Amino acid sequence: MKTKSNPGRRKPVYFTLGADYERRMARLEAAFRRPRADLAREWAQERLDLVDFPCLEFRTASGGRFAVVRGTRLSVWQIASLARSLGWGEDLARHLGVLLEVVRSAEGYYRRHRREIEALVEDNDRTGFEEVKRKFPGLRRLDEISP
Repeated sequence: MKTKSNPGRRKPVYFTLGADYERRMARLEAAFRRPRADLAREWAQERLDLVDFPCLEFRTASGGRFAVVRGTRLSVWQIASLARSLGWGEDLARHLGVLLEVVRSAEGYYRRHRREIEALVEDNDRTGFEEVKRKFPGLRRLDEISP
């Protein structure tokens, strides 16, 4: 009897690491206080996303790991926030001073991770200037800076 494959079914992945990598993995597991399976899953997913969206890279910040435009500090969630008013496309690319390919990569990543990115955008929208200024006392609005 032939069994049907279930494409939505998750399959475990098993691999071994060389001794040097094993030591490094053990240190990272302790430093992040997370199981190595979680770390490996996250890294594999990121790597697969990088294959599909080559204009992006991942960075770690105090709020977690974020997809950013390679070689910049521009996060995909920031681009998604701007896309709400400018739309995804040439206007957004021109506004940011980037190639349309960059915007397309960010849009593809956004569509794949929409819930996660929308949560970041909404969190940013809820955070007012005064709250940010409490964290960064020297922060000023552009209109507060004399020419």
